[in-house]
Amino acid sequence: MQEKKERKSKKQIKGGCGIMDIRLNRLELKNFKGFKDYRLEIEGKNATVKGNNGVGKTTQYDAFLWLLFDKDSANNAKFSVKPQDENGNEIHFLETSVEAELFVDGKPLKLKKVLTENWVKPRGKEEQEYKGNETTYFFDEVPVKKSEYQRKIAELIDEETFKLITNPLYFNDDKAFPWDKRRRKLFEMCGTLTDEEIIASTPKLADLPGILDGKSVEDRTVIIKSSIKKLNEQIEQIGPKINENLRLIPEKPVDYSETEQELAGLKAELAEIEKQMSDATSIVSRYQEKQRQLYVLKGKQQQIKARLDEEANSGRMELLREKQKVADDKYMLEGRIKTLKQSIEYAKSQIALKEQERQQLLAQYKELNAEKQDIMAWGFAEPDENNFNCPTCGQPLPDEAKEQKLAELRTRFEQNKERELQRGFNSL
Repeated sequence: MQEKKERKSKKQIKGGCGIMDIRLNRLELKNFKGFKDYRLEIEGKNATVKGNNGVGKTTQYDAFLWLLFDKDSANNAKFSVKPQDENGNEIHFLETSVEAELFVDGKPLKLKKVLTENWVKPRGKEEQEYKGNETTYFFDEVPVKKSEYQRKIAELIDEETFKLITNPLYFNDDKAFPWDKRRRKLFEMCGTLTDEEIIASTPKLADLPGILDGKSVEDRTVIIKSSIKKLNEQIEQIGPKINENLRLIPEKPVDYSETEQELAGLKAELAEIEKQMSDATSIVSRYQEKQRQLYVLKGKQQQIKARLDEEANSGRMELLREKQKVADDKYMLEGRIKTLKQSIEYAKSQIALKEQERQQLLAQYKELNAEKQDIMAWGFAEPDENNFNCPTCGQPLPDEAKEQKLAELRTRFEQNKERELQRGFNSL
């Protein structure tokens, strides 16, 4: 059995920039699903792709959709594009790419998408680890980001329009194109008539404006459906209510005589109660007046209590302030006492040091004073007159020379004595 699929390369399609003439010139697949290296060239002409089941007709369409919209022919965004081995496992270390060359209004445009594997060799390990895939996009041979690529594709043609004109089964796909969406699409293609135009074109609908009462058909439909739902709910409740009321119907006629007598007695009791209530009304009025007076007295009591509390609090606050002042003064006096005690201790230590210094000075004074007394006791002793010889020739000095020499010796003795006394005074 053979399956035939046709692809029209020339379409008048509406893209983001208006009506454009887009033709497929070349489609090239490398390591895409079952294709290792495949090239389709139709040079912008109409072409028919046919063959047995499983030879790759749908794979070509999947590749073209993956290149444009990241989806396959089943409208799946997650599907495997890599080649697989006989066990269904992906074959690694291959680069998957799809490239198409289009003619847009006669000008060539190249689109390319490349999927590569990301292998990383962790530190300390000998084998590489697979870290996922990376996709590179090329628009007219210029590398671009995914968002930029998608924007440029959308300017050429939107995804929905492309699938509608390239896949005849897409319009009837309930998942991708539910009935209400199909209806809107048909109205877009065929135009939309107003309710008035439809009513005017059909005589059987002449009474419809009165039924709508100024509302649209959709709004009136919603109202009618809501009313039908409520009526159905009421209808469902009728059966149980009938059964419940039937159970309440007595099988024998009811004798109401005892009930009437009891009702008469209750009416008499009610009249008596009403009379008592009338009498109680005046009592209530007096009670309410007493309550009002009590409320006034309680108000005055609260005012007196508030005044007394204020006076008591005023005196209490004054006492608290006085207490705080006394505490502050106490704290200051304790601080001064502590400071004075420290000063006293310091003065005592200084007194001890000065006393020690005084004792040292006194001992020194006594020693120097003793030396002074010794010096004061000094007296000039005249030398032996036989010792007055000339220091040069050794001959005895004449008498006049002896007197001069004694005067010099006496003067030197007095000068030395004065210097020693002065040295003692300065040391004190």
